[in-house]
Amino acid sequence: MSNIPVELQPFAIGSKSIFSSWSLVKMALEGEWGGPTTINKIQDIYFDLLALFDRKEEKADLDLVTDFLTDCFEKDLNIEVEDNSIESVAVVLVQLYEQCASGNFEPLNALLKINYERNPEDLLFGGKKASVWPPLPEPEPEVKPMEVEEKVVTPKNQPDADGWIQAKGKKGRR
Repeated sequence: MSNIPVELQPFAIGSKSIFSSWSLVKMALEGEWGGPTTINKIQDIYFDLLALFDRKEEKADLDLVTDFLTDCFEKDLNIEVEDNSIESVAVVLVQLYEQCASGNFEPLNALLKINYERNPEDLLFGGKKASVWPPLPEPEPEVKPMEVEEKVVTPKNQPDADGWIQAKGKKGRR
């Protein structure tokens, strides 16, 4: 997320969740519809999609997003989508972008929660999916003071607590 502008990061998290949960993307990954580099192609589509939204505008163009996704899936993955899922996903992406741009993160958090509960694994980028925005801070590890045992040193040829005297061993003896 470091390369993504701060103002676009909430949308980036949400669109990543949408993208990696989209059944079309899952099937393309499982079937390697774009060849052995399918995952790289889909990741490239995702980052190009973010660049499309990174124009500092409050309104996103639904037709532009729909056409972009249609072109990418046809050219990069050789998929001709006939089930209207591209249009449906484009609508959700545009709405999410506009909500995030206006500072309304409630729909984003609802989306993240649902997608995380369905499957917490991020198939597209590895690791766990985000489950809330803004991300919760990592809990600091609990630091416990070390318990140090005090070692009682008894002087030589002096009785210890039990009254015993430790005898010296002879040097050089085997």
